[in-house]
Amino acid sequence: MNVKLREMGISEDASAFVVAEISANHLGHKEACINLIDVAAASGANAVKFQTYRADTITLDSDFEDFAIPAESPWAKYKNLFSLYLEASTPWEWHLDLFEYAKAKNLLAFSSAFDETAVEFLDSLHCPMHKLASPEINHVPLIAKMAKSGKPILISLGVASKYDLELALRTIKYNGNPEVVIMQCDTNYPAEVENANIFQLARFKQDYHCITGYSDHTTSSLSAILAIGLGAKVFEKHLTQDSSEAAIDGFFSATENSFRDYVRDLRLAESALGTSSFRSDDRDSRSRSKRSIYPKENIQKNSVFTEDNVGVFRPGLSLAPEKFNWILGKMASRDIKVGERISETDVIE
Repeated sequence: MNVKLREMGISEDASAFVVAEISANHLGHKEACINLIDVAAASGANAVKFQTYRADTITLDSDFEDFAIPAESPWAKYKNLFSLYLEASTPWEWHLDLFEYAKAKNLLAFSSAFDETAVEFLDSLHCPMHKLASPEINHVPLIAKMAKSGKPILISLGVASKYDLELALRTIKYNGNPEVVIMQCDTNYPAEVENANIFQLARFKQDYHCITGYSDHTTSSLSAILAIGLGAKVFEKHLTQDSSEAAIDGFFSATENSFRDYVRDLRLAESALGTSSFRSDDRDSRSRSKRSIYPKENIQKNSVFTEDNVGVFRPGLSLAPEKFNWILGKMASRDIKVGERISETDVIE
């Protein structure tokens, strides 16, 4: 039986769902993860996300050029991919404690699985949904394994082509068809706001009829605010307590203060969007800010209303201006003083 996004608070009519991505910013210490969960909770996030893999399931321990980290990479000091992922991975034995601690903080905890064994492990922890990281967009066996769990899948599209996305969606549909969230993403670290391409969100909604989101690797909240305006409902931001080189992803992650500001900006942007409704009720046109018909000189009983003795003025607490032509030429049913409110009962038909 498929788990529904709505069960986690994710829907088109719900508030933005903000995920604090802890990733490799634990510095090799479980306590750092605990501290980041505290920061996420205090900042108003809805969830925390981890990454679940082992170095030998994500790459090979090889010194061949294919596995070398380019000299211009921010992670060049690790030389090859295996060394990087060995350092960056979150120990599997931490997961249960981290999930339970997050739950105690009223946060939903889930993870990005990078191979099929990681999916099985996360399912054993009752992980409520899966995240498909952008580089895994063509990992069909992994996608099929996630789909068979019946749990929603968040799909990041940083390096994805249209072919990749549609192959992933077909794989998901064939293997159980759980709900998906398609998340716009730029996998440059940090990402430039100019490359955010937020308009893609409208295309995803139109072409795939799904909930959309934004995996944000920029260092500001601007592109996320624009994504709010285009209907994105899930937001993911890396979180760190150490922006120095000690934290592997720290150089592009939000610090405690900036993450708090990020969540605040999203909530404010969402409030600014409001709802598609008018501020005034059609049934009551009266308002101090509007206009209405008032006598501009004293009018005696049985006198005729003319443009010389009535006009349309602020405030809008008297007879509605739409009655102006109706009242002209008719007689007053009583004496009315300058500035006194007029009602339809004051008019002789």
